[in-house]
Amino acid sequence: IIDCTEPGKASDQLDQNLLDAFLFFGNTPIKTLESKLKKRVFHLISLPLPLIETITQTNSLFKKKQIKPPIYNLTSSIDTISVETIWVTSSTMSEKQIYAITQALWHESNIKVLKKNRSHSQEFVLKNAIGRYYKDLHPGAKKYYDERKIQPN
Repeated sequence: IIDCTEPGKASDQLDQNLLDAFLFFGNTPIKTLESKLKKRVFHLISLPLPLIETITQTNSLFKKKQIKPPIYNLTSSIDTISVETIWVTSSTMSEKQIYAITQALWHESNIKVLKKNRSHSQEFVLKNAIGRYYKDLHPGAKKYYDERKIQPN
């Protein structure tokens, strides 16, 4: 096992036959991988569904995900896993501060930027914001979501 903190390094090592495979968590498409996949230096494979089920049942932060065409010039979908994004803050921050941060995150101008730069932007919607973590929300974030009647899903 080689610890590679960036996909570029791992893809280079795969290209040089120093690695057989690697698993990377990041937003698709990953530019470094995209260019190598276009050159057919290597290809993507689906994770076996029983493995995906084991991982997602063992750790609730993981969920089943598909990478769909035309990302990476795929002709069919790839089954994989994804990790939920969780914003973490200190409990010592005031309700007012966290309310303002949450409000800024969901401001229309920020949403436009996030959706423009992410292939999975359809998942970045206010109604899905708190997932199943409602009881753990900071009071400032809870107030923001309660005002908008956003409930856990």
